[in-house]
Amino acid sequence: MIYEPKENFSFEDLVSRALLEEAKSKKVSKTRAKCQAKAKQKYDVWPSAYASGYVQKCVKRGGKMG
Repeated sequence: MIYEPKENFSFEDLVSRALLEEAKSKKVSKTRAKCQAKAKQKYDVWPSAYASGYVQKCVKRGGKMG
């Protein structure tokens, strides 16, 4: 049985998708680093469940937490 993809993508489409994924992951990692710094300032114990939850909420909101 030969595998045939449901959609045909050109090489340019695949490359552009890969570049977008890479840019998105870099943005998330920068946001995560910023949120981790905020959590470490706010909570005495790192890592902890409260600090990790704070980081997740912060990343979800795009790093815009007080």
